[in-house]
Order: sequence, then C-alpha cells, then structure tokens
Amino acid sequence: MPEPTVAAPVPLTTSGPTEGPPTVLTGTLDFSGAPPLGTVAWFVFLATLFYLIWLPPNRKFPPRPGWLQSGTRDPGVISGWRRDPVMSWDLDCNVGILTDRLADGRPLCVLDVDVRDNKQGRETLLHLIAERRIAQPLLVVRTPTGGAHLYYADTCSRKSGANVLGPGLDIKASNAYVVAPGSSIDGKFYTVGSFS
Repeated sequence: MPEPTVAAPVPLTTSGPTEGPPTVLTGTLDFSGAPPLGTVAWFVFLATLFYLIWLPPNRKFPPRPGWLQSGTRDPGVISGWRRDPVMSWDLDCNVGILTDRLADGRPLCVLDVDVRDNKQGRETLLHLIAERRIAQPLLVVRTPTGGAHLYYADTCSRKSGANVLGPGLDIKASNAYVVAPGSSIDGKFYTVGSFS
C-alpha cells in the first residue's frame, strides 16, 4: 500500500459574497511539521482543528446512531480508536470530520465535489471558478473517487444538501460529516491537496 503524504498548506484569502459560495475567513491551516498522514499522531493533530468521529475500517458511513453527538477532540479517545491498548499496534479504522464547526467555534462548511457515477461536480466547480463565484478554500481534500472536499470557515448558516450550488456540488454543514484525510477506502487514501 502506498504511503500517503501531506501537501503544502493551502493559503487563505478573504472573499466571497453572502449569497452563493461560502465566505472564507482570514487564516491559514499550516501542515508543515504535521505528523505522517493516516497515523495516530495525524488524527490527534486533526483534532486540534476539527471535531472527529470514528468510522469503521474501509468505510465512510457511521456505524451507529448517535454519531453526531460522538464528535471529539480528545487525544486519548482518538488514540484509542487507532491503537490497541494491550498490544500497542495500530488498528485499522477511518475517521470522519463533523462539518458543523471548527475547533475554535467558527462554523464549518464543506463543499463536496462529486464525480462518482458521471456526476458533474468538477465541471460545475470550474464554471463557478470562471465566474469568480467560488473563494479559495481553507483546506482541499482529494477523495479516492477523484472528487474533492473544499473546507470553508463559513460566516453564514448553511444547511447540508445535494446539488446545492449546481450539479455534483453538495454542501456538508450542520448535521453532517466528511471522511478525514488519512482515511482510506479499498487502499485509496483521502489526501490533502491543493486548489488548482
């Protein structure tokens, strides 16, 4: 299995209208010096930025009711998901990021660019970029299917939904989650990418 890597940080800009795509707040997610992607230390690092939930190995769906209330930033809890307490070896599981708020309390909104099953998320996104209707995201995560998750610190309240900004562009905000970078499906990783 190839070793995942962390890309350079994605710079932020302050832009975006109150209607349409999310507005980005000033700041930078700095991944320089971050632990290796997919390790226990990586997920503990992510918990400094986001609320995390446990997901079953090789899956992206929550295992049980109550997942929304199980979001945590506790390093001990997160380490327990990925490390056997007796044998001290790594356990296989995926991790999700709750998309209602950042660790600092600001609202979080993730634009899910869906390309699975011939969905037109990439084309719709390129159209919005050409019209200058999309802001530079706080973070870009590439998905195993060729899509992307674009993270925004959002100043307005948004509801989750499919095709909200056009075909193949879903919004994950309140009462939702996305799979965290470092998780994998069928050996293909969710990775930190760039906005290009």
